Amino acid sequence: MAEDKRRQPRGAAARPQDPRYGEGTVTLQTLDHGEVTIPEPTWCKGHEGQMVGSLSDVSHEGPDVVASVDTRAGGEVVLLRANLTHAPYLEIEPESHPVVYVEALEAASVDATELRMVAARLAVYAGSLRDLARQLDDMRRAES
Repeated sequence: MAEDKRRQPRGAAARPQDPRYGEGTVTLQTLDHGEVTIPEPTWCKGHEGQMVGSLSDVSHEGPDVVASVDTRAGGEVVLLRANLTHAPYLEIEPESHPVVYVEALEAASVDATELRMVAARLAVYAGSLRDLARQLDDMRRAES
């Protein structure tokens, strides 16, 4: 669980995190619990650039797995993005295990050739999503 060190005064101005990493941990500032040291999964890409918020805002994010295609009219179009994520301190429904966040991003008009490229890219992307599912399964098995 989080280790409470010192509390920041209410109403303090938002500022970027200055994370400190240890062996399997990260120390972050929070507005409601002050400085906390929490477990940091190896797949987390870090907390640099995030703003200091409440403990319930702290989450771990893995690298993005992106499906995109290049179109003649619009350049690269991102179709789907997915990443491992874990928000164990949410107030309403804390995540007891990592999950994969998936979002569809952009819309584009494509011709027949580009549509075939979309279909081919999605077929490859399906394999990447299966890899993420295996990674989730491995994490759950390791916890058992």
